[in-house]
Parts: sequence; structure tokens; C-alpha cells
Amino acid sequence: MRDSSNHKRYTEIELPAYRYIPGVGRHPSDRKGEPHIPALPDEETDLSNDSWPGIIRYKYAIDLFNCGYWWEAHEVLEYLWIKAGKQNTTAKFLQGIIQIAAALIKQNTSNLQAAINLAELGLAKMNLSEGTFLGIDINDFTQQTRFHFSENKNSPMFITLDQL
Repeated sequence: MRDSSNHKRYTEIELPAYRYIPGVGRHPSDRKGEPHIPALPDEETDLSNDSWPGIIRYKYAIDLFNCGYWWEAHEVLEYLWIKAGKQNTTAKFLQGIIQIAAALIKQNTSNLQAAINLAELGLAKMNLSEGTFLGIDINDFTQQTRFHFSENKNSPMFITLDQL
């Protein structure tokens, strides 16, 4: 597990007991007992550029991403992506983060070209917005992602949410 101890957490929700990597370990649904991802509230408010600071699922997904739980972040973000309607600006932005999380999984399993391709697809979706969107400085995150996948594959990747 990577060291994220110096990075801010946005929720106090417990992280999963282990990180699932597709093709490496047993899928969480195959395990008996406690759910892999804690139960999260069904929030009334849809995720938007104005509402994101109050959306617990979104902030927890960012915590998961930042702590190296990329598959789990994908799962939590997918719920929000579907709820957003899959095609609007917010949905495309979320899909971009999901694809970058998947790229990190691919990289972690030594599938580097697929990782680079997925990261570029994800950035293209995120860059449909500009400035700061859903609390993420798009330019900063784009530069960080490109640096990570092209020049320094050992550099940590973190999403920093503005205003928190």
C-alpha cells in the first residue's frame, strides 16, 4: 500500500480492509462477511459544481483514490456517474476520474500501454471542463497525471479538493 499519510482525508469513513486489484485477488463479492466498501448514505442532492462539498460519496471516493484504492474509488464514483445521467458535464468528468483510476490499476499490474491509453481518455473527458470543477484544479491534475504516466511512474498521484 502506498503512503498517503501526509495527504489530507476528506471524510472519516473507514477505508476497506484491503485493496482489490482485478485479476490478482478474489473479487470482494466472493468474500463472506462485512461489505468491502462501507455503506454510504443515499444523498438527496445530485453532485454538481456547487454541491460537491456536501456530497459524502464524492469526498470518500477521492479518499479512496488518494489512498490507492483505485478499484474501490471506481465503484463509488460509478454510482455518482450513473446518478448524474452518464452524458452531462458532471458525468463525463466523473467518468474521466474513473478511467484514470482504472489506468492506475493497469499500471499496477504492469499493463503500461493500456494504462497510458486509459489515462489519456480520462484526461480528455476531464478537460471538457475548465478551471476548477468539482473541487479539482483541472490543469494541475492534468499536469500531475501526464507527468506520472509519461516521465515518473513512481510519483504519487493525489487529487486535492479546493475549498476544503
